[in-house]
Amino acid sequence: MAKSLNIIIKEDLPYLKSCLKKQPVHLKKRIQMLILLKKSEVPLSKMELAKQLGVDPDTAQRWRKSYIDRGIEKLLEFKRTSNIKPLIDEHLKSELAKKLNNPKEGFRSYKELHDWIKDNHLPTIHYQTVHKYSKRIFGAKLKVPRKSHINKDIGASEEFKKNSSRHSGK
Repeated sequence: MAKSLNIIIKEDLPYLKSCLKKQPVHLKKRIQMLILLKKSEVPLSKMELAKQLGVDPDTAQRWRKSYIDRGIEKLLEFKRTSNIKPLIDEHLKSELAKKLNNPKEGFRSYKELHDWIKDNHLPTIHYQTVHKYSKRIFGAKLKVPRKSHINKDIGASEEFKKNSSRHSGK
């Protein structure tokens, strides 16, 4: 059996624990690995680390190597790459932004938005794609009713409130 690597963790435990709280879920086990190595009195092998963390031994080895090479910054570096071209391009995104931010010509439902995209731009796009994209990128909430009519005259509304309070005896 191969000898376990003796890795010296430069960061102290309170820093690692605070760093653990700040990390997203997919990076927490990397910090947990550093905490285990820091607390351990004997060097841990990649198999022991993998068993305690619940990951593959090759993953534990890769994490250890990235920490040894360039420290905690390299360990927490996470790049997800893809060769897939986005379905909704910048031109369509800008048109969507204009339509969603225009209260007079906006959409009343996600179905209406989906139909518009299907008819004018992407005939094969799925409803779920449009729904998730509009919520994620634009924060759209199309099913919530508006508080008042978009063509409402504010001056007339104030006048009505004045006259109604005068006649109600308040």
